[in-house]
Amino acid sequence: NWIRFSLVGRESNRLGYGAKVRVLTEEAVVTRHLESGRSYMSASEPKITVGLGKQTNVKQVKVTWPSGRVQTLESPVINTIIEVVEPVD
Repeated sequence: NWIRFSLVGRESNRLGYGAKVRVLTEEAVVTRHLESGRSYMSASEPKITVGLGKQTNVKQVKVTWPSGRVQTLESPVINTIIEVVEPVD
């Protein structure tokens, strides 16, 4: 099982680089950061994937944007790609 996030940032950071995604399950808390490249002339896909193993649900996801905005998703569907759009104040 897995859950994947496609982040849509605002203005000059449309891909959400620098965002932090925290996934809370029954057994663990997993945190991932969205970074741009790894080295010269390379780039990572601008998505965050979290493997869940045998976990069948996610209790909560918290997205912290570089702007300081925070979003919380309760009980998101697993084994899907979830598009998260940075909120406007």
